[in-house]
Parts: sequence; C-alpha cells; structure tokens
Amino acid sequence: MAIPASMKRSKGRICRRGSGKGLRSAETVSVYRQSLAPIGNGLNATGTAMPTDLSGRREMTELNRIMCVDDNLDILTITKFMLEAMGGFSVMTRESAQEALEKVDTFDPDLFVLDVMMPEIDGPTLFQKLRDLPKWESTPIMF
Repeated sequence: MAIPASMKRSKGRICRRGSGKGLRSAETVSVYRQSLAPIGNGLNATGTAMPTDLSGRREMTELNRIMCVDDNLDILTITKFMLEAMGGFSVMTRESAQEALEKVDTFDPDLFVLDVMMPEIDGPTLFQKLRDLPKWESTPIMF
C-alpha cells in the first residue's frame, strides 16, 4: 500500500507528519480504509484503480480481540505480551485447538492466529472447523 502524502515513514513506523508518534492499529486501519475509498473517478487515494465488483468482500472491522492458538507455551507468552503491551490488543491464548473451540464464543475474537503443527487437531484443521461455524466463517485467520 502506498503511503498517503500526509504520512511519512520514521524508523520503520508509519507516522503522521510532524507528530513523531507511530500509528496504533485502529489508526492504521482507518488510513487503510481511506486509501481504499474511491474518490469519484474510479481511483482510490493512492491512485490505484478500484475493483468494480466487491461482492463477497468483507467490510473491514476494527481489530481489538485476538485469539492465539499454539501448543508452545513460550510462543504464546511472547505473542500475548507483544500484542497486549505493544499493540494494545486484548489477547486470549489457548494451548490446543479443542480449548480454542470451547472458548471462542465467550471471547468473540476479531482475528485468529494459529500454529500450523499442533497435536490432536492441527492449525489447518482448526481453520476448517472455524470456517464451518457460521459466526466465524469470515473472521480473518493467519498462521
């Protein structure tokens, strides 16, 4: 994504001109949304042609709650710390796919971060199980 003219890169972070502060996730999502918005001539703010058919695309939502599933407790601990302390997200961690399936409805995550190789139920299988549930069929999932 091209950086809008009102933005600059500073030490690897995207910053508002003159602010000196990095953008938080919600601001980044807002900038992303603005850059994708058509501006009347079929182009978005970055000058990229907008697709005419957006059917099947999900509206971007604010990212607040992330569920991380990994059988390695060290990875879960570091991931949770970084996402909460540095990103300001609410994070639920689970050490197995079965635990995640049992708690998913009570946490209501906006994003799933899954390990690929786990005992019993692996990440791709958990991915499919989540997609089979209507509530989670379009929630972003990354490995």
